[in-house]
Amino acid sequence: VNGFVSSPEKRMRLQKKYMAVSDDDEFSPEAFRRLQERDFSGDALKIAVQRAKENNSPTKKKREFSSPPPRGPVGMRDRRVQAAQEPRNELNELIEKSWGVLPIFQILLRLSGIFFLFSLITYGFVDNIDTYNELLEISIGRRISLAALIGASATLASAFRLLGEWKYVADRLTDTTLYFEETGWADGFNLQKPDETAFRDLILRDQEVSPRLAVVQQAFFLCLGSASVSLASFLFFWISASSGAV
Repeated sequence: VNGFVSSPEKRMRLQKKYMAVSDDDEFSPEAFRRLQERDFSGDALKIAVQRAKENNSPTKKKREFSSPPPRGPVGMRDRRVQAAQEPRNELNELIEKSWGVLPIFQILLRLSGIFFLFSLITYGFVDNIDTYNELLEISIGRRISLAALIGASATLASAFRLLGEWKYVADRLTDTTLYFEETGWADGFNLQKPDETAFRDLILRDQEVSPRLAVVQQAFFLCLGSASVSLASFLFFWISASSGAV
């Protein structure tokens, strides 16, 4: 670019070209417009276009692989905030990895697998002790009740963890002031959500989180009921066996 750019059409074409190749916040469209209003000299525009080319060069892209986590997500509008800590991104990550997105019967099926796995391991361990220890005799009822209690406890812990994940994201989407950590707990800070971001997060909570949270809560209470029954049976068999009734 040489000399003064006098034609509005030429200025518009140059601006669109620059916007298409630039990904640097320092030279955003607003900053570029300010640059146009202030100075249309050849040197100023050369600097702007050169910076855009440098940002899209292979060397620049190669360095990005070893760069720190991206900061300044659009929602929070603060460069100290890591993108992974923004509530919308936390929700997307949770949806990708959580059982909470599954139908209730599939969640219960997986939790049942945890129940039977821990129950079988516990029963085998207790049976092995009873077999090789002649001084100790454990009845079938006590073995089964202990195995069921351990299995139900593991299932309840898994359901509680699942519930905690969705409750945490729901709270992050609901709260208007959030806590973030720039690099760790030592430099944590609170940040107020912009109004449009708070409104967007409330919509995400109502449409994406609340239905799934209700399903997860249902699974959790079913596991809680199962654990309560297992605890009652455990107390019955072990107390009765101690008294000689069973």
